[in-house]
Amino acid sequence: MKLNAQEGAFISSGQPVILFLPNKPFIIRAELNESYLAGVKVGMKAKVQIDNDSERKDLPTAHVIRISSTFVLSQLQENAQQSPRRVVECILAFDSEPSTLVGQNVVVSFMTIRNVF
Repeated sequence: MKLNAQEGAFISSGQPVILFLPNKPFIIRAELNESYLAGVKVGMKAKVQIDNDSERKDLPTAHVIRISSTFVLSQLQENAQQSPRRVVECILAFDSEPSTLVGQNVVVSFMTIRNVF
């Protein structure tokens, strides 16, 4: 749940006051670089780790449930001097309940038969 107002504040139309999370399992919204697009398929397994964690704590594995059919500019701010990258949104579902918070940044490594890329 997210509260977008404070006591005594004015609200206006078109802006939600309260945002509730759906009662559904967590998903991962990953940006898939166009150079990896051909190698990632729906159903593919992925290793998930918490980003910015000195130990890179492993979360439960996940699998790809959807790959967008349109390119967008990357929203990740890895290197401000680099030109924006074209990416495709990739949605993954955890294979078991993760012990993490909504909005946590994670690193996703897609598993192939031969190796992980």
